[in-house]
Amino acid sequence: MRRWISGAIAVGVGIGVLGPMPAAQAGFCPTPLAHRGFVNSNIDPDTLPAIKRAAKFGGAELDIHVTKDGKLVVIHNAKLNKSTNGTGYVHNRTYKYISKLRTKNGARVPTFARVGKVAARKNMTITAELKLRNQWTPVTYGTAGRIAKKATREGATIYLGGRGRGFEVDLPMYAGGALTYWIVGSSQKLNKANAQARDVDMAMANVGKWGRAKVRAFKRADIVPAAQETQRIKQAKFLRLTYVVTDFPKAVVCR
Repeated sequence: MRRWISGAIAVGVGIGVLGPMPAAQAGFCPTPLAHRGFVNSNIDPDTLPAIKRAAKFGGAELDIHVTKDGKLVVIHNAKLNKSTNGTGYVHNRTYKYISKLRTKNGARVPTFARVGKVAARKNMTITAELKLRNQWTPVTYGTAGRIAKKATREGATIYLGGRGRGFEVDLPMYAGGALTYWIVGSSQKLNKANAQARDVDMAMANVGKWGRAKVRAFKRADIVPAAQETQRIKQAKFLRLTYVVTDFPKAVVCR
């Protein structure tokens, strides 16, 4: 575990969040991370309006792709026509092209740097899933790490992660001191030893793979336990998971 990160966790609230405790955290509730931001019929996923609305709950889960010219942008799908008025794949388009696009409700595709500034200003926690690992290089990993570290110094907590061994191995190595998380896949058993071997600060898994003893073991090791996107909020509360990714952040309320 990187020394400066352990210190940041200790200085915060003991669960890896810098700054004030969200209201939803009281009474051992998980902090909800709104899936792709807080989305409704007027707010599109992975846009600044969705991220800003998610701030009131504590944080958001987002997705990052790399443009043809190496810019990091926040967007869920690799195909631009899935969520914007553009065409083609993100990795085959320049940022100049993507910056002119609009989503259904007229929002722009934000850069990861811009999201980092918003998260810092609003004291948010962000888990950012890096997509399409064959598009990432040491330079882009390093850029993601610098953005995450800067935002965390300024008031946010940003965890970087991705699915697949390329991210598990390369992200901690190339992103350096950035907070990193590990999405547990079917071939990667959820245990403390595996998480420590990957040098992660958050372990994110299906809520059904957690148990109370396992959650306690991860917390004692300064590894933040989190649930992947789920509607099983009661179980996440029972387990005392630190974070839960959900489409229904309003449901994560302590009585």
